[in-house]
Amino acid sequence: MNGGAKKKFKIVKIEKGAMSKSDEKLILNKVFLNKDSFNAAKKASNALLKHSPKKTMIKFILENQKINKNGVKKQLAYTAQRDNKEKTIVINGKEVQFRGAAKVKSCLRTDVK
Repeated sequence: MNGGAKKKFKIVKIEKGAMSKSDEKLILNKVFLNKDSFNAAKKASNALLKHSPKKTMIKFILENQKINKNGVKKQLAYTAQRDNKEKTIVINGKEVQFRGAAKVKSCLRTDVK
């Protein structure tokens, strides 16, 4: 494969009160395929923020589905922050408006409650 194999990542835990139970169950079953955890976290943050329109910041734990040498799946915690600023770009004389993608930063696993 060119550029390395894709890995499977899954959201294990979402901060309490971020979304309804049915939406949370739907998101927890979703598997994100990416080469690294940060890009998978970006995809996950877009899915999380889409299902919770009123929240501006959500903390979550992403788990690599591959078991490492110690027999443990690596878990990484992230914070997704919504960017509500509308941006306007002119392409071939037409104005296109869109919102920027969420900002994703790593955080401590103990911060996700």
